[in-house]
Amino acid sequence: MVGMSAVMFMQSLLRLACTLTLIGVVAHTPCMGQHGATETAQPEFPKGWRFPIELSQGFVGEGAVYAGSVGFGADYAILPGHLRLGAMAGPAFVNGSFKGLGGLRLAWRVKTFNTALGSWGNLHLNAEHLWLTGGPALLGGGATVEAGALVLLGLNGYWSYTAESGQHPGYFQFCLGLNILKGRSKSTNDDPFSNP
Repeated sequence: MVGMSAVMFMQSLLRLACTLTLIGVVAHTPCMGQHGATETAQPEFPKGWRFPIELSQGFVGEGAVYAGSVGFGADYAILPGHLRLGAMAGPAFVNGSFKGLGGLRLAWRVKTFNTALGSWGNLHLNAEHLWLTGGPALLGGGATVEAGALVLLGLNGYWSYTAESGQHPGYFQFCLGLNILKGRSKSTNDDPFSNP
């Protein structure tokens, strides 16, 4: 019975992620003619806030016990173009039970993917410290590709450094995310008819 409710929960999360992805793509797509061809490309890791939602799925330990979570985050570029610091929290399903998950993260941009018209995305490394309610504290990180400042795809690994029944299991996750909101930067243009 618990297995069936977990499957239904993850199906609901997947539907939510797909819906948010569609909304995000529509909201981030500029109308024709809104931006000129001479506009400079958006730099990677721009100054300001971003608010991602992430769906993670994977397994725990050698027994490959299912683990999944939905994380709601807030990140700020403390060193624009290079470094972001943030926090995340959300529900998780681990070892057959629902828990709360939260923690801090640091992201360092290591590669920008460029085209003739500017960058289309970046590769960044994550370092994270997470806590599970009624469970272990996790230390880890991974690599994430961010495309168009909108979609995130990542692989993460964590190590439980607080003993859980004398064991320190590893947690391995695949992550699909969407930046649902981006912070607004102040415009320096005095033209009231220009589009930000």
